[in-house]
Amino acid sequence: MKKNKHKNYESLLDKYFGKLTKKASKISEDISKNIQFDTQLDTSSKQTIIESTVEDEWEKYCKQSGTCSDIYPYKEERDVEAIYNSHKNHSSIQIPIEAKKIVDYIKMISKTEKEIVQAICNWISIYIDYDNEHAAASRLNKEGINLIYLNATETFNTRTGICGEKSLLAIGMLSYANIPSTIYRPWYSHIAVIAKTITGQHFMCDTTYNKFEEVQPITEKVSKEDYYEIGVATLSETYKWNWEPRRDRGLEFGITKYGRELTPEELLDTERALLCEPLKYGTLIGILEQEEMLPTCKQIEEEKKKKEAEEKLNVTNYGNLYKWSKEDVDKWEQWKNYAKD
Repeated sequence: MKKNKHKNYESLLDKYFGKLTKKASKISEDISKNIQFDTQLDTSSKQTIIESTVEDEWEKYCKQSGTCSDIYPYKEERDVEAIYNSHKNHSSIQIPIEAKKIVDYIKMISKTEKEIVQAICNWISIYIDYDNEHAAASRLNKEGINLIYLNATETFNTRTGICGEKSLLAIGMLSYANIPSTIYRPWYSHIAVIAKTITGQHFMCDTTYNKFEEVQPITEKVSKEDYYEIGVATLSETYKWNWEPRRDRGLEFGITKYGRELTPEELLDTERALLCEPLKYGTLIGILEQEEMLPTCKQIEEEKKKKEAEEKLNVTNYGNLYKWSKEDVDKWEQWKNYAKD
C-alpha cells in the first residue's frame, strides 16, 4: 500500500483496521517514547516515520493472512451454528429423497461426524460434474448470458453444477445429516462449505477441488460495506447476489420469449447456445436458440480462424527471420495451445 494514499490516515485506520487498531496505536506510542527524534525533524516528518512503521506491520499482516488490499480488512469470528440455524429450511438447499438415501447410507457406514462431512464432500466431488460452459456463462453474468443458478435439488438431478451450486447441495445434504454448515469462501471468486462437527472442529468441504481440511470460522472483508467475504459467509449472501437475480433473469427470458418458465435443462442449453457451444441436453428450446445464434456464431468462428491464421503467419515470419526450424515452430504451436488450455 502506498504511503499517504489516504488523507485522513487515523480515521481510515479506526474504520478498517479492526483488531489491529490497538496494535498500530501501540506502535505509534512506542515510536514516540523510544525514538529520539532529531530536533530538526518537523511534525510532518515524524508522522511519516510513524505511518511507515504501521505500513511495515500491515505488510507483515497481509502476507501472513494472504489478504492484501488498498483498504485494511477486518477479521471476525463467526458462529457457524447460529448462521446455519438461520437458513436451515431455505428453499435453495432442500434435497430430493434420493439424496437423503445417500446421506442415510453415508451415516450408516461412518463412525464420526468428520467422516460423514468428508464422505458427503467426496460424493459430490465425484458424482456431480463441474459444468465448464455454465461457469463460462456465470463469468458473463453482467452481460445477461447467465440465466440460472441451480438449487440443491436441481444440482442433484442434473448431476452438474458450478462451485456455488455444488456447495448448496453439500449444505442441503449436511443439513439433512443434522451437521451445521454454511458458505465458506477460500477466495473471492470461489465458493465452498464450512461445517461444524460435534467435536467443535470446523472443516472446509470444497466440492469443486475435492479438498477437505480443518479451518477456523473467521470472516474477512475488504470493507464492512462489501458483500463478498473471505471465509465464513451466510447463505443469504449467495441467495441475494447469485441465486435470486440469475433465476429471475431466466424466468423473465422464458416468459418473454416462450410464454412460460423454462426448465433448468432448457436454460442451461440456452446458455450454451448463446456461447456458441454444443448443447448438453438437446432440448427444443436449446435447438431454437442455437439456430437463432447460428449467423453470429459463424461470424465468431470465421474471425477466430482469421486471427489464428494471422498468428501462425506471424510465427512463420518470425521463425524465418531468426531461422527457426520446423521443429521450433511446432514446439511454439504446442506451447501456445498448452497455454490456451
